[in-house]
Amino acid sequence: MSSSNLLVLLIPLLIYSCRSGNDNTVRKSPTNEEKGVKTVIPRQEPIDYSQFNLIEFELTNDDRILYNDSYINFITLDSLTYPFVLKHKLKHRIRLITSKETSYGYYLQVIDVLKHTYKRIKDTVAHDQYGLSYAELSDSNRILIDRDYAMGVID
Repeated sequence: MSSSNLLVLLIPLLIYSCRSGNDNTVRKSPTNEEKGVKTVIPRQEPIDYSQFNLIEFELTNDDRILYNDSYINFITLDSLTYPFVLKHKLKHRIRLITSKETSYGYYLQVIDVLKHTYKRIKDTVAHDQYGLSYAELSDSNRILIDRDYAMGVID
C-alpha cells in the first residue's frame, strides 16, 4: 500500500480521535494558564552604552543607509565598520537606527553585510595571531577570537 493511500485511510481516524464527547467539537490543547504554568519575563535593566565606542547608521524609510548626514552603500558600511571593530574589540557597539518604514528585508541585508564584516575580521585576527584562517583554528582559539570580536549590533 502506498503512503498516500495510507494517509487517506488515517485522516478520518485522526479527526475522529480529536473529537470529544457527544458535542462533536474538536478538542484543543490546554493553555498555559489551564496547566498552571506561569510565564514571567524577567525585567531587563537598561544597558549603559556610554562605556562603549559607538558607531551609528540610520536605515531610512526608503531603504538607504545614512551615516554622518551622507548616504552610503554596503561597501562603505563594511569599510567603516571593519577598522572600527578591529580597533575597539569588546568595547564597541554598532547602532542601527531604523524607522517604522524601513523594510525588514533591507534590515536583514544590512545585518548580512555586518556578519560578513565580522567574519573577515575574525579571519584577519586568526591569520595575524596564529597564521591560520579562522575555520582552521582549534576550538579554544576560536573562542578567544569570538570573545574579543563578538558582533555588537544594537537597535
